[in-house]
Amino acid sequence: MAIEANIQQNPTVAQNATTDGPIVISVTGIIGDLNEGIDRDGIATKYGLTKAEVTELFKHPKLAGLRARKKIAVRFTLVDDTIITKSNANDLDNVDPNQLDLMEAIADHQTATEAISN
Repeated sequence: MAIEANIQQNPTVAQNATTDGPIVISVTGIIGDLNEGIDRDGIATKYGLTKAEVTELFKHPKLAGLRARKKIAVRFTLVDDTIITKSNANDLDNVDPNQLDLMEAIADHQTATEAISN
């Protein structure tokens, strides 16, 4: 039986030497929690805060008005097929040589118009 653990490089709650001191919470940690979809009740539970403390927390100018982002379950994978890759470049070699491109068509149109006016 294997046990896995994720060690966070920059903890959102600073570990104090004494447990009697104030809890130190970073603004970036709270913003990260909101981006992960954790709401105010979840933040209160995560950091052991009361609702009044969470209200005070969100009075900070960088946190005021921020809300948790909703996680949307996506049932599809979007593939960008507009980028030319080596396999797509090979397809460009198989283009009909008799087919005109836009610039050739414009040049032919200008030539035909000039021919009519002459």
